[in-house]
Parts: sequence; structure tokens; C-alpha cells
Amino acid sequence: MKKTILLVFFLANLLTQAQNKIILSVSSGLTFSNIRGNDFAEENKYDFNYVGGIGIEKPINNKISIFTGLNYDNKSFKNEIYYDYFNNYDPFIYPNKVKVQLTLQYLTMPILFRYYFDNESHFYINSGPYLGVFLNTTARVDGDKVNEDSNEIFKKVDFGWSLGIGKKFKINEKNKLSVELRDNLGLQNISDVPVQGNGTVKTNSFNLILGYEFNL
Repeated sequence: MKKTILLVFFLANLLTQAQNKIILSVSSGLTFSNIRGNDFAEENKYDFNYVGGIGIEKPINNKISIFTGLNYDNKSFKNEIYYDYFNNYDPFIYPNKVKVQLTLQYLTMPILFRYYFDNESHFYINSGPYLGVFLNTTARVDGDKVNEDSNEIFKKVDFGWSLGIGKKFKINEKNKLSVELRDNLGLQNISDVPVQGNGTVKTNSFNLILGYEFNL
């Protein structure tokens, strides 16, 4: 926690001393995510959901800037699970399967160092850590939401590394649209309970982010 606070103060001081203007943005988009780290997790499939938030970019020079913000991030994954209707004592119904989707909801804060390939600040890459605060889980069976509380099995914090590439489209002198493809690789074991085979549970997600930004 102390290291996180020191990092926030360092970034705030760096942003204050930079001579260029601050760029604010709002964004939304798709997320394509899954979990990994143990045999059961590897059987799950990637699934789509959405991400959205606000961002602040502070240029350091014509090529490099720092980007951060807050995102409401839904990380979903799915699987098909077989179950036996004979448990309900009906001999005329055969074993079947259901589609199960679990969504992990996070409030995430990326801290990305962004590099522009051209002086017009159109094409860029960015990379850096992200911190996620766990909010809630949502479970659906065959599309129907179920009352299943699994919040206690997940840690309250996720941590990982983001890498993205994007392009900006100029609207006028103060406004731009942006499109970015970003990979968020979870490095933290998010399971708060023992995992079979001494495994872990880690997230991985891809974001397709559309943003609208304006200079202050």
C-alpha cells in the first residue's frame, strides 16, 4: 500500500511539472476475457462484455505521455457444464448440459507510458501496470441471472500489465477520436481460497476501446 501511495504522488508530481496541456477522455468498448492458471480454468472459454471509463493524458514531450484513468471493467468467461436430470428422479429425461457464464466486475486504474510514432500524435503504443479493485461477481445459467454469491472466493485486488496499440483521428484543434486494442495480462492470483493442484486463478482480457478526448 505504501508503494502504491508513493507511485501516485510521483505521477501527480510528474504531471504537474510537465509543460503541455492535460487531455481528458471518455471511453467505452468491448472486452474479451478469460481466466487461467489451473486445469479447470483452462477448460473455460473467452467471452465478450463491456468496459467504460474516463482517462487523463499528460504529454511530457511530442513523443511521450503518461495516461491513467478509471474504468468499470467486466471480465467474463463461460463454459458448458453437463448435469444429470436423473438426480431429479425423472427416468425419461437424459443427461443434458447448461451454458454457464461468470462475470468479474472491477474498477481498474491503468498507469501507461504512451509513445507516439509521428509528430501529429496519431499512431501510438502504450504499456504499463494496472491495478484492479474487485467489486462483484455475476453468474448466469443459460442466460438467466442466478442468485449465487461467490464474492468471498476472490481477492479484493488484481494486478497486471497492459500493452496496447492505437490510433487517433483529429476532429478539430481540441477534440479527437481514438481507437485502441489493448491486452491486459493478470499477474496476481485472484483466488482467495486454495486451488486444486496448487494452481492459481489469473485474468486475461483484450479490450477494443473507443474514446473521445478533448484538450484543456
